[in-house]
Amino acid sequence: MQKWVELPVPDPREDPVGFRDAIRLNSLGSLFFFTHVTLRKDRLALLHQQMCSWLETEDLHLVMEVPMGHFKTTIGSIGYPIWSALPFSPYDEEQMRALGYGDAWCRFMAKMHNANTRTLITHEIEDRATDMGKEVDDAYENNDLFRTVFEEIIPDSSCVWNDHSKYQKRDRRFPFDATNPTFSYRGVGQALQGVRADRTIQDDNFGRAAQQNMLDGDGKIGDSVWRWHGQLSTRLDRTRDGKVLGQQLVIGNRWGHDDLNSRIKKNQPHFSFETHDAEGGCCPLHPHNTPIFPEEWPLPALKQKHADLGNYDYFHFYRNKSILPTECIFDETWLRYFRFKQSAPDLELDDPRNVLLIEHESADGKVFDDLSPGSLSIKMLVDIAHAKKIKRCDHVILVLGYDPVSYHLYVLDLWAEATGYSELVANVYKIAHRWRMRDFFLETVAAQNILKFYLDERNQREGNPLMVNELPYDNSENAKKNRIEALEPVLRNNQIWAHRSQAKLVDQVRSYPAGLVDVLDTFGYMLKITDVGISNSELMKFLSSQYSDFENRSVGSGGY
Repeated sequence: MQKWVELPVPDPREDPVGFRDAIRLNSLGSLFFFTHVTLRKDRLALLHQQMCSWLETEDLHLVMEVPMGHFKTTIGSIGYPIWSALPFSPYDEEQMRALGYGDAWCRFMAKMHNANTRTLITHEIEDRATDMGKEVDDAYENNDLFRTVFEEIIPDSSCVWNDHSKYQKRDRRFPFDATNPTFSYRGVGQALQGVRADRTIQDDNFGRAAQQNMLDGDGKIGDSVWRWHGQLSTRLDRTRDGKVLGQQLVIGNRWGHDDLNSRIKKNQPHFSFETHDAEGGCCPLHPHNTPIFPEEWPLPALKQKHADLGNYDYFHFYRNKSILPTECIFDETWLRYFRFKQSAPDLELDDPRNVLLIEHESADGKVFDDLSPGSLSIKMLVDIAHAKKIKRCDHVILVLGYDPVSYHLYVLDLWAEATGYSELVANVYKIAHRWRMRDFFLETVAAQNILKFYLDERNQREGNPLMVNELPYDNSENAKKNRIEALEPVLRNNQIWAHRSQAKLVDQVRSYPAGLVDVLDTFGYMLKITDVGISNSELMKFLSSQYSDFENRSVGSGGY
């Protein structure tokens, strides 16, 4: 379908007719222009152009999962129903044809705009439904630009206009339903007898009450919302063969595995879904760790909101990730943190007496002595993201140090990026040399197939080539879940120490099982190649062998 090309808008003082025509044609041709300019919703941005494009279609059966505070109601429940009720006059068509828009476009405009249309807008709470109608009131009663450009639909004293039913002026050249308003507003469960509509818009029908009942009760509220969702479709006109003529828009965040949106996805394949994450990573237009609405929700603001809400609410309100409270098996407060420091900062960095130390941040009143990384058993693992890996987008390089005395695990180095294989391998060697590593661990599938060429070529050029220790490859859902969740007792016992710069590790501990698991999955492999959780008898054997290894180890100052 041809897209509207926005017309330049002349100065109204110099060309009032040209100004009116440009505003009107741009409003008809673009939902975004109409909402942003004509309705004066001036906080809209690039995200909202994308949102508007989802609604500019004749066959609309859409579930729109967009984060809280990202103006999905402004677009879907306020701008879109008014845009649908705009008149498309013969003069509008004549002007568009003069601009080069053909039959298909004009038919599309006639489908999109109908002054006699009927829209039913619903919400979990009746008062919130009528509150949305007050935004419509403001446009029709107080917006001089809208009233001037579309004066023929502005209601007069003959038009009923109240909280639940709003009738704009109809176009009497065409048949219209005198008994149903342009905009109807209902709360979930209210009577629908006699209501007919060309479209239904369900805005947060599955709300807090249904969510709490789903988690803590018998789920009957959710059942009622689902049943009412089905009843709404009976308000739409049908053809003789039973085909639904109306449009259906469902707006709301994900709440759980049995919420309204989940049931629609399972039972109504004719619905499409637009599911978006405030932190990005949800679609090609929104890369991972790149906010989709940075103008008002940059990452620091999202991090603060996460801290305010906690995992469950944040991931549903802002990331549209469906998790249950019982699935949030990790607690971010279980992590402990360290800093690197020089033992003698008054000496030069290359002075052998200036040893690098690990300085522990105190927590729960516990104080730990500084520790030299040279006393740790250090291992390095490389885990690549490839097509068969689920919920993965980053390659990961992880260097872990194990202290057999305290049983602490130190994340000494962490690199996690989505790069080409050449850059990945370059970082493997860079980090390995930093920690005086002579080998690292890598899944068999990567060592023998994906990275073999890159590693062989690099080893031929290196004075100190690296040896690859192969790990069995198992990326089944259960295997990965088990690897990750095996971290729970180690985390709970405060054995894992991270550097505060390792934001991706902290974020994934906080968000699991929602979101990406790149670093956690790699960490799960690391536990397989360390000796955490072994029995006491095995531990004594391990300690003896490690102490022997330490005596014969050749490392740089502090192991760094």
